[in-house]
Amino acid sequence: MSGLGGLAPVHADSTLWHRHMRDVTRLTPVKLSAVLDAFRMQVADLAHLEVGALFPLSSCSLDEVRLQLQIGGEDRAIATGRLGIHKRNKAIKIIEPLDAGLFEALADELAEV
Repeated sequence: MSGLGGLAPVHADSTLWHRHMRDVTRLTPVKLSAVLDAFRMQVADLAHLEVGALFPLSSCSLDEVRLQLQIGGEDRAIATGRLGIHKRNKAIKIIEPLDAGLFEALADELAEV
């Protein structure tokens, strides 16, 4: 059934828009972060930072690097990898699969803009 003046119903436009946003999402550049550890410190301690300062990493392992990106203002872990070397360059090898809902979450986020 057609809408007013022979136009497609709103839900058809919505489906087309969602499909378009999903396709555009796949081409959108994102900033990916590789995180070894995260910790808190007081602002006052930042004033004492200097070259050579050390940060102990709690239960950190080079075998578990969290790959994450920011979606909707929140950091979202999308995969786990292992730090290593590939062709003389530092590299991360994915050891756990990518988050299956990643593209849908990105498309939803972009559709709201």
